[in-house]
Amino acid sequence: MLAIIVVSTCSDVVLRYFANRPTEWVSDSVGFFLCAAIFLAIPELARRQGHVAITILSEYLSVGANRVLNAGIAIAASAACLVAAWIAGMETLRQFANGIYTVGTFTVPKWWISAFIVAGFALTGLHFLRQAFAGPAAPVPISGDIR
Repeated sequence: MLAIIVVSTCSDVVLRYFANRPTEWVSDSVGFFLCAAIFLAIPELARRQGHVAITILSEYLSVGANRVLNAGIAIAASAACLVAAWIAGMETLRQFANGIYTVGTFTVPKWWISAFIVAGFALTGLHFLRQAFAGPAAPVPISGDIR
């Protein structure tokens, strides 16, 4: 999706300034693709445990206490994500039922975009729930990442 965003934006710039033929769909599409890319990346970030962590407290705890702390944090994060998924899901259903479209020159049913938000939060919540009860796996290195 990021490749589509870059290519479409570059083509829009070229068409706008060199051919005097700006596209009408690029700015709206870039917003849609950016939303999808972000909310599809969040579950993978949670799976890889790549989120920001402040570890000052866990560094001073015993192994057992650290497991309890991490499980509690994972449960709280899961609850927050699943509640956000539920709220977004209810709004997505409302958008679908009422036939609401996006605003702009290139309009699509709004629930198409909102569905990515629901999926992203729900999958992230499930990853945190898995980590809470299965224990965290070793962080999966991102290519080029040396830990």
